[in-house]
Amino acid sequence: MTTVSEPDIVTLHRRALQSTRVVVGGLDPTLWEARTPCEEWTLRELLNHVIAGNWWAARLASGASIADVGTDLDGDQIGDDPGSSYDASGDAAARAFEAPGALEIPADADAETRLLMTLGRRPLLTS
Repeated sequence: MTTVSEPDIVTLHRRALQSTRVVVGGLDPTLWEARTPCEEWTLRELLNHVIAGNWWAARLASGASIADVGTDLDGDQIGDDPGSSYDASGDAAARAFEAPGALEIPADADAETRLLMTLGRRPLLTS
């Protein structure tokens, strides 16, 4: 009997990015200022949040800390071409998560531990 295994998180993440890309490609730019179900956000603000989130994920999964990223991703991340901006951010996030060991780095790891784990090395335990 053949069993079907559940896809791993990296595969699910890639699928989610691809599905969202279809939605982003169908957005009507004349509706950028339309309110979303979350009334304090416009459509443009929501898309900007998604794109910035992809960039955040890419940076953190690549070994940066929250402090390292700081305010780098504040402000407009969409630019003049929403589709290309989404694609670039999604590809960066996917590549970061697909890197060997990326999903093993603890979110609260210090900078040295993140760097070592990003390079595929385990930190020495000192306690």
